[in-house]
Amino acid sequence: MTTPKTDFADEDRAIARRALRLLEGHAPGREQPPPDTDLMRLMRFNGSDGRALPLARFGVVRFLDALSASPPPKLPPGRGELSELRVAEAERRLAAMHEASRLEKKASVQAREALLRLSNAVEACQTAAAKRADVWAGTPVQFGTGERQTILDALLAAKERTREALVLMDAWVRLLPSAQVIDSFPSMSGLPLAQRNDMLGDQALSLSEAGISVEAIGYVMGWDYGTPEQSKDRTRKRLEEARVRRTPRAL
Repeated sequence: MTTPKTDFADEDRAIARRALRLLEGHAPGREQPPPDTDLMRLMRFNGSDGRALPLARFGVVRFLDALSASPPPKLPPGRGELSELRVAEAERRLAAMHEASRLEKKASVQAREALLRLSNAVEACQTAAAKRADVWAGTPVQFGTGERQTILDALLAAKERTREALVLMDAWVRLLPSAQVIDSFPSMSGLPLAQRNDMLGDQALSLSEAGISVEAIGYVMGWDYGTPEQSKDRTRKRLEEARVRRTPRAL
């Protein structure tokens, strides 16, 4: 049985670089950004409300998905002292981001293990309390001091706080907004190719609705091969497929 591919780090880095190129004022074209592009610059593009611009948010999430999938690649050596320093600094920052992503994933796994252990502890205490209640049936109430119920209440509270922490942690690790905000650019980390392609189409439609041109979307997604007209037709087709998926079917 063939294991589906779920590592798209190189593709996500390329998408993030092209998004940054557009944000920095370059027109869509066949020229690709250099591999030592400092992708941290994506985080500087905010609107008047302080939120990331749609294309910037899309690029940032692609960048973070790439970091979480594999360590950053070794960048080609720069030419000249300043260029070498720029490459070294970019590598240092990419490595730091990857290590932070790895530790956040580790913390998430450990929190899930803690939640499971707390659930087991609560279940054990509840079962023990039921057995003691059966044994102590008819015992004068003054012999029950309440410590066991206090312990159970503390465990239940710890379980609920751990669950809340996990929700917050998942949102932070995957760069998700608050529950009141519909996320147009969620993480695609770990998705197989077919689901990833559908989600890329959905996010391309969100970019289109945010005012990004068909040419720019084709460029940033890497759909711009063939003639310019073929590129636009291909991108329009992907956008229409996403629109059909989004539209509820009539009963």
